[in-house]
Amino acid sequence: MKLRWISLVTAALLLGLLIAPLQTANAYADVTDYTLTCSSFTATGTSDAPYVTLYVTQSIDDVVPLHYVVIPVIDGTYSGTLTFPAYPAGTELDFEVWGTLNPNSAYEEDGYWDDDVWFYEIERCVPVVEIGPSWPVEFEMRSVICDTPIYESAGGAAIPNGMVYAGQTFYGAAVDTVAPNGSRWIQIFVGGWENVFIPADCVL
Repeated sequence: MKLRWISLVTAALLLGLLIAPLQTANAYADVTDYTLTCSSFTATGTSDAPYVTLYVTQSIDDVVPLHYVVIPVIDGTYSGTLTFPAYPAGTELDFEVWGTLNPNSAYEEDGYWDDDVWFYEIERCVPVVEIGPSWPVEFEMRSVICDTPIYESAGGAAIPNGMVYAGQTFYGAAVDTVAPNGSRWIQIFVGGWENVFIPADCVL
């Protein structure tokens, strides 16, 4: 009887040793932060896989292009960006992150997914908005009092199709710029990376 009890205990322990790794396995790909635009998906997070895959496709049932990139996991963390041809604003995109066993070069080849927990979301994308420059801090609000072309430099060439009109206001230099021919100009900010010039007589 005692021998039978010892055999049962031993069998139970062996079964526990075999099952325990299955119960404690914790493969995952978590996202701690992400940014989705209509042309990129950036994600940072944690994973116990050697690599993770960032994936984006349009969220419809038809066959559509898919985009993905495989990035390494270093000390349990990853950070990367997937870029792709821009979708129209408001397009519903499916974006995912999953653990990957090797840096595969073809989607769904062996090891492309570790068969474990992954990140999955669907959102409507927002296009990237380029933030333009601000006006120079030394400029002040100036009023335009006549219609005039704008010029690339003081006394220089007029910019094609560039005009300002009486009644408009712009940030402009407080001090005139004197051209080599003695004419006076005011540098103004019109929203671009390069400031332009108009005749000083057209500015208050």
